[in-house]
Amino acid sequence: MAELVSLQKDNRILGLFNPVNIKEVVLVDNDLSVVATSENFLGKAKAVYDISKNESLKGIFKESFPNKAVLEKKLKEKFEGFSPEEKNTYYHKLNKLLGDEPQEDLERDLSSFVVLSEVFKDKVTFHKLSPEDWESQKKDIIKKVNANNKLLILFDKELGKGKNSRNYIDEIIEEKKFDGLIFCGLFTHTLHCCKEEWNEWDNEFKKKYNIYPLGKWRTQEIDQFLHGIKLVILNFYAHILTRKYSEIIDKTNNSSLEKIKNLDINHFDQIIFQSSSREGVLEEETFVRLYRLFHNEDLMKEIKKDKDIKKITKILKDINKIEIRYFPEHRKDIKDILKDDRYEDADFLNKNHMPIASGDIFCSNNNDYYILLAQPCDILLRTNKRKISEAALVKIVKKNSSMDFLLREIRKSFGKIFEISDEEDFKKTKKEELNRISFHLENFSKTGKYYPLEYFKGEKETYYIDFGEVFASNLLPLDLCSLNISGECKFTKNENYELDKNTSLGFENHIKLIKEKYEEINDRDEIPKIFLNKSLEGLHEDDTVSYPLKRVGRLKDPYLSDILIRFSNHISRIGFEHDLKKV
Repeated sequence: MAELVSLQKDNRILGLFNPVNIKEVVLVDNDLSVVATSENFLGKAKAVYDISKNESLKGIFKESFPNKAVLEKKLKEKFEGFSPEEKNTYYHKLNKLLGDEPQEDLERDLSSFVVLSEVFKDKVTFHKLSPEDWESQKKDIIKKVNANNKLLILFDKELGKGKNSRNYIDEIIEEKKFDGLIFCGLFTHTLHCCKEEWNEWDNEFKKKYNIYPLGKWRTQEIDQFLHGIKLVILNFYAHILTRKYSEIIDKTNNSSLEKIKNLDINHFDQIIFQSSSREGVLEEETFVRLYRLFHNEDLMKEIKKDKDIKKITKILKDINKIEIRYFPEHRKDIKDILKDDRYEDADFLNKNHMPIASGDIFCSNNNDYYILLAQPCDILLRTNKRKISEAALVKIVKKNSSMDFLLREIRKSFGKIFEISDEEDFKKTKKEELNRISFHLENFSKTGKYYPLEYFKGEKETYYIDFGEVFASNLLPLDLCSLNISGECKFTKNENYELDKNTSLGFENHIKLIKEKYEEINDRDEIPKIFLNKSLEGLHEDDTVSYPLKRVGRLKDPYLSDILIRFSNHISRIGFEHDLKKV
C-alpha cells in the first residue's frame, strides 16, 4: 500500500477532477455493508484468543487482554464506538486470523478503502456506501449534481444479495439529463491487470454501457490508480468525440463527393489519366489522392467550427497535463493500428501486382530481411522507362533491445564525447552523466548505423535497418515479385500471368521487358543476379527461374522519408584521419 502521508499530500487527483468539475465521489461496495454484530464480533475475538491468547489480538487492537472477561468488556465498548466501516474491517481481520476468508482479495478490498479515503481526503466529498446505503441516499446525492458539481461513482462488481452494479449504472445512464454530469466506473477485485480490464470493457461494456472497469489492484500504487481514474473520465468524452467526428465525417464525405461529381472530362483526362500515366502512378491512386484532398480540407473546416469538439479537446488537454508515471503495455489492437500506420499490407501489394517501390521489404528463405532504399521517383515506372536500374538493398537485422546493446552502440559512436577509455570509465559515465547518456540513447539512431523498425515483427526482439550492410541491387529480378500474387521472386516461361488490367502503362511496358529477358534464359549462368551474394542467387529448374526472396511489406511515408534522410547522412558522413595517439 502506498504511504498514507504522501497520498494526502498528492494533489494530482484534483488535476483530473477540476477540468470536469468533479466535486463528489461515491464508492458503493458490498464490503461496506455492516455484517458484524456485537455478538458475532465478540465470538470471533474469543475464538482468536483461545488459539493465540493476546499475541494476535494485540496486533489488531494494539492492547493486551489478561483474560476473556476483560476482553469481552473492552471489545464490547470498542465495538459500540466503531463506525460501520471499522466494524467490518476489524471483523474481517478476525476472520482472516481464523482462516475463514480468502486473504488476498480481502486484503486488497480493505487496503483499497484506506487508499481511496486518503487520496480524496480534503479534496472532494467522499461517500463510502453499502448497496443499502446507496439505495437510501442516492436521491439526496444525485439531486445536488449540476455542471459545477459533478459526481464520480465507483461500483463494486459483486454487490451481494442478488444486487447487480449494472442495474444501478443503467438507471443513471438512461437518465440522459445526467450525461456528462455523472461518471461511472466499475471497481472490483476480480480484475488483476490492464489486460483484464480491457477484456472486460470489450466484452461487457463497450457497446452497452458508458462505463470503464477498474481493478482494485490499482490502489497498490498511486500512479496506477490515477491512471485508472483518468480512463474512467476520458471514457465518456471518447464516446462524445467519436460520435461528433463520425457525424462530421459523414457530412463532409457528402460535400467531397459533390466536388468529385463536378469534375468534367477535361479534369479526368488531365489530372487522373494523363498525369498518372506520365508519372507511373495508378489512376485509382490519383483519384483517391484527389478525394483525400477535397475531404481533408472540408473535414478540418468543419472540425475547427465545432464548439463541442473545441470544448472537449480543451478539457482533455488539461487532464493530460497531469504527470502520471504509469505506462501500461499497449493493447494488441493499438499495436496493430500503429503497424498499419507504418507498413503496407503484403497481400494488398502482391495480389494487386503493385510495382516494387522504395520502402519495399523482402524476406529470404533464410529469414533474412532487406529493405529497398532509393529516391522514390527514380524507381517509378514511367511510360518510357525507370531512371535507375539499381538501388540499395539494406539488411534488416534483429538485435536484442536491451539497454546493454544500445549502450554498446553509444560507446562506439560517442566514446569521444564521454571521454571513455575503458569499461570502468564507461560504468562511471553511466552514473555521472545520465542525462547526456539518455539524450544520446534517444538520438543515437539519428547518427548511428542502426535505424529501429518499430512494430515490424513480434515484441521480444527489436529489428533495425543496418546502414552498414548495403548491397547495390539489380531491380529487374526484384520486379518478379510484382508478377506473383504470393510475392515470390520467380518467373515461369509461357506463364499467363493474370495481372490487374489497371496496371500503369509504364508497368505494362516494363512487364514486356521482363518477359523478353527471362524467356531467353536457358542456363543458370544467364540468370541476372540481385547482387553478389550467393545466398540470393537465382535457380533455373525446368522452365522456372526463382530467387530465394519474397516481398513481405512496404514501409510508408513519412517513416520512409525519414529513413532515406538518415541513410543519406550515414553514407555521406565525414571520414576522419586515424587517431595518432592510438597504438
